[in-house]
Amino acid sequence: MSHSTQFLAPYSLCPLIEYKNFLGVSEDALSDCVIVTLSRNMVIRFRLSDQKQVSSWGTKNKLTAPVVYDHFDNRFIGIFNGDEVAFWQDSLEQLNKLKKFKFTWLIHSVVSSKDVPPHIVYMNGNVCPLNVDREARKDPEGKDFILTTENIEDVKLVNIHGSPFVAMHVIGAQGSSCLHFIPISDEKEKFTIKLDRNDDLKLIGHTVIESETTTYLIQLWSNGDLTSLELPLEKGSAGRFVGNISVINTQLQATLFPISGEQVAIYGAQSESEGGILVMFSIKYGVVEATENLKIYNSASKSLARSRELIIPSGANLLVIPYKLYTPRLSGLVGSQAPRLEGDLDDLVDKGISESRICELLFDTYAESKNAKGILHLLEKCQDVPDRYLVRSLAFALNNNTDDCNRIKEVVLSRPLVGDDNSLSLVRTHIPLQMALTLLEILADKMSDSPCDRIFIEWACLLLDSHYQQYLLSRDADVNETIKKLQEIVLSQMEYMETLKLLNWEMVNMKKVKAKFKIPLTSSHNYTIETIQLY
Repeated sequence: MSHSTQFLAPYSLCPLIEYKNFLGVSEDALSDCVIVTLSRNMVIRFRLSDQKQVSSWGTKNKLTAPVVYDHFDNRFIGIFNGDEVAFWQDSLEQLNKLKKFKFTWLIHSVVSSKDVPPHIVYMNGNVCPLNVDREARKDPEGKDFILTTENIEDVKLVNIHGSPFVAMHVIGAQGSSCLHFIPISDEKEKFTIKLDRNDDLKLIGHTVIESETTTYLIQLWSNGDLTSLELPLEKGSAGRFVGNISVINTQLQATLFPISGEQVAIYGAQSESEGGILVMFSIKYGVVEATENLKIYNSASKSLARSRELIIPSGANLLVIPYKLYTPRLSGLVGSQAPRLEGDLDDLVDKGISESRICELLFDTYAESKNAKGILHLLEKCQDVPDRYLVRSLAFALNNNTDDCNRIKEVVLSRPLVGDDNSLSLVRTHIPLQMALTLLEILADKMSDSPCDRIFIEWACLLLDSHYQQYLLSRDADVNETIKKLQEIVLSQMEYMETLKLLNWEMVNMKKVKAKFKIPLTSSHNYTIETIQLY
């Protein structure tokens, strides 16, 4: 069955100390956690659901590749100083006294998955099982697989017709590039695909996707063309044309991620601005299904694609971009690559454009030009405003103190967000602590007048949850005063509820007592009264 994809609100997993020293992110033993090799001296395991650290390690020896997890022996594997391998368990506190195994050949990285035991990838292109080469590390057999003038750009584990291969992207001294597919099993043969074309086009990104029936190499070229090439094959080919991507700057490198057998995600630079963009593309229909704009573009070779999210370094942060698959209606894809609609708000409404699409078309323009009247008109005209634009409108209004901005605050705070984890990450991303305090003060005043208003309560809970760690650690008087004010309102309402409960109990008791002593209209006793005259 075909699926379509929708991006959810991105959130920051952690800040990056320095991008050039960031080594990468890899899968963990736990499905909700990832291993982040934050620098050459620091490794942290993060839980994605709440962005909290599960464990961390520091080392004086320099790591030279991302730390990976060995699912077969339940341990972590690190590469130190380019030629040493070490293993450790989760219970270890620091890595300085680890036993290290020194190798003769320089090591590029280690690849591993739940289905494939750890394999070591050497700088000379050789790929061998780690447990075998550890025993023969001082006297390795074989010769260099790649030329000394060639460099390994990237390595990935891929499946080709159900068999695991190491896909090794190699770049030569003259800029030529090729993709070596090296089988994990000796039963399969190696093969190589040249990634150069005879014309002037350059390859800016590629990935391998596996469908139910076959495996494809997806390539993105400098003219925006996306092509598909069935694997395996021995000679390079331009492949089958799939579609053209116009929203990405194809003069810069892009990173492609396999999402399913029919979809690929593409991360690159925006074609019309300095930021980055994430595109979900349908291989089956040849159309863009979804896009997500990012403020800053970085080369994303140190990223990770997972079954529910993409993890990408962007600027000074490691971003998590969740996505969900759903069964599409073909009508929803028709026209998804139509030219950008133009016109003002009223024109777009008259054309029958959906309100969420109108917000997508107009909000960024209004925000960049600081057009508060435009944003206010957009909010008042549209009822179906996505959460991201409600939160960004609130942040805009807090940064610009005008009558229109005050009105924007009133409008946004009168509308509830969805209230899920995505809403929480939106608030955490766009509304810093000081803004959150300002909003809590506004909400406290409103709740004093309307303490039972559900929307005000939901907004207050969302703002408290989004920055709860900062509230707990802060010693600022303004923070304490605002929290105490909200506490007084909540306690007052709780006392009011207790009074109502007591009143209800008394009324029930009064009703029972009244029923118990109710005088019957007719007596149930049979008796007569007679008068007797004694004298």
